[in-house]
Amino acid sequence: MSTRFAWRAPSWRNRALALLQNWRGVWLRPAGRLALGGFIFILAAEAYLLFWQPVGLPSAFPNIIPFNTAAAKSASSGMFQTFRMGAPGFSGLSVYPLTLDSTNQGGDVVFEVWDAADLDPRIRDASERLVRRMTTPVHTFARARRFAWNFDPIEDSKGHRYRIAIHAPVGVRLLVTQDRADLEGMLIAEEQQQAGHLAFETRATRDTVAKRVADRLRAGSHPIARLALWTTIAGIAHVVFLGVLLAVAVSSEPKP
Repeated sequence: MSTRFAWRAPSWRNRALALLQNWRGVWLRPAGRLALGGFIFILAAEAYLLFWQPVGLPSAFPNIIPFNTAAAKSASSGMFQTFRMGAPGFSGLSVYPLTLDSTNQGGDVVFEVWDAADLDPRIRDASERLVRRMTTPVHTFARARRFAWNFDPIEDSKGHRYRIAIHAPVGVRLLVTQDRADLEGMLIAEEQQQAGHLAFETRATRDTVAKRVADRLRAGSHPIARLALWTTIAGIAHVVFLGVLLAVAVSSEPKP
């Protein structure tokens, strides 16, 4: 007497196969349309992160509650923040002014960007060079909740050390955040190292994940074949993901 054993695929797999056989009917069902909408949203998010969102930009965003404030008490001493740029095309920065002290009598705020010799602003040598500079009236600067400065891109900025130098009249204050272990550099104000970083953001021309992947593929042998392989793998993975998403969504519908 022989016993037959029949292997049965998981129910979700059977449903997925059935859905593929009746593809048109799936889109007409509410759960199918919901799954398709979720898939399109995921594709849009991927496109934004891959092709639009820049990477490698150092920043120290302000906390909800300021950790400290740094006051430039004299135009000669100034405030200096260093960082290492992780993207090419460095094209702007933003800082966060605070309300002017009553001691302020007007004047100008001077911003400078230096290609620095070291991440310690106190270390200087002849190799340093001033790459960008701008001046703005102190009251224009202080009225801005977030002061943005855009300049011509520095194309070869990736990997360079930069120093932001801010020279301001008495009474100008800037927001400072807590220390960040992942941010190379330091803040010097009144010739003393501060326990934190200047609250700032940097901007650069588009250096995206997709661009970095393309550069890596071009650097190796047979770039077209490698790009075609990766594109095929990504396409198949997305089709499989859509099928599973549809199967799960439709199988969760209440049975009539």
